[in-house]
Amino acid sequence: MKVAVSSAGEGKGSRLSPVFGRCPFFVIVDTESGEEKSVKNTAAGQMGGAGMTAGQLVGNEGANAVVTMAMGPRAFAVLGQLGIEVYEGKEGTVEENLELLNKKMLRKMDEASGPLAPGAGGRPMGPGKQRGGRA
Repeated sequence: MKVAVSSAGEGKGSRLSPVFGRCPFFVIVDTESGEEKSVKNTAAGQMGGAGMTAGQLVGNEGANAVVTMAMGPRAFAVLGQLGIEVYEGKEGTVEENLELLNKKMLRKMDEASGPLAPGAGGRPMGPGKQRGGRA
């Protein structure tokens, strides 16, 4: 199985990123062969639609599963359409989260959990708005 993990850096020793669409990298690991690849998330700097583009990126890399801490509804929908399962990661490294996944200790997400998810208290940000700031 190929697993894409949202990561703050390159390699399995990097910290798990708390977000999916705007994470700096994806560490993609083939759990059977052990092959590892770090891919820069080109969607991270987009004004909008980062989650959808990131979902397509991991799909293009052949991922069967994603491990992340939070994911918005649009990214979750894209991954669902691609047949990619999403697992809720824990604070720690990419490698620690892969071990938890292997031991079946990560919860499979059945809905989005990011800032735009229903009930998450988030709202879309318009042009010129930043988190914690004003337009």
